[in-house]
Amino acid sequence: MIKVVDTNYSKLPPQVANVPASTTITAGSLLASDFTNKGLIPATAASTVLTIMGIATQSVASSASVQQVNFVPVDQAVYVVADCTNNTAANQLCIRHILTDANTIANTSTNITINTGVFYALGTVGAASDKKLYGYFIKVGQNPAAS
Repeated sequence: MIKVVDTNYSKLPPQVANVPASTTITAGSLLASDFTNKGLIPATAASTVLTIMGIATQSVASSASVQQVNFVPVDQAVYVVADCTNNTAANQLCIRHILTDANTIANTSTNITINTGVFYALGTVGAASDKKLYGYFIKVGQNPAAS
């Protein structure tokens, strides 16, 4: 799960976007644009700094029709605590990480220099075995969410 813990915005305006038919979204998951089906879907390891859009604030059950989801847009001004695949360590800080899936960062000691390096780690949270990093998502531009 990804949890927004701080923001440089004084008040985030509510954001709503379409969810393509037959898509399930879990609250606290990172969302990415699906330009083919015109909506937001759970992010994957292949999501990039150009496609990630926000963090779902509600769950959406799969449906045969298009639905909508509320979300917090991500950028360098929205700080989060994110679950990680591996134990955390100091050598994972101040570098970019890829996603494991919409709810988890694939944390390693290697900086991801390609555009799938979407999470910048600033600190660890709790014990190493808690597998949590504090940081922000790198968003290049804000692609408009389909609505």
